[in-house]
Amino acid sequence: MVTGKTYADYLQENIFSKAGLHNTYYMDTSKNIPNIPQGYSKFDGKLEKANLQNVNTIYASGAIMSNADDLFHWHGALYNNELIIPALLTKATTPYRFSDSTNSEYGSGWFIENLDGSKTIEHAGS
Repeated sequence: MVTGKTYADYLQENIFSKAGLHNTYYMDTSKNIPNIPQGYSKFDGKLEKANLQNVNTIYASGAIMSNADDLFHWHGALYNNELIIPALLTKATTPYRFSDSTNSEYGSGWFIENLDGSKTIEHAGS
């Protein structure tokens, strides 16, 4: 550990709290998280409660849970320069240009795509 903190504690102190994300958590299946959404899956034609994956296997690629309000605050924190400087946000949201002058669909952090004529910046997590 470079910071001396767990990954979850570092995220909470340096990202979630700083951006005002009060309903965003690093998943921990051993903790009782208030108002945690229940996932469902369909198996053999029947809807059933889904079990959370073990965070030790998905780690940073999908172990963060949030809600729509916090995602709105996340967006505002990014674009109001509360978490990173504008140059880094621009780099993360600009397609990488290959040596042959074609663009990747990926910046330094998110996928940059087009949805019905509108630019999207996204990352599915897992």
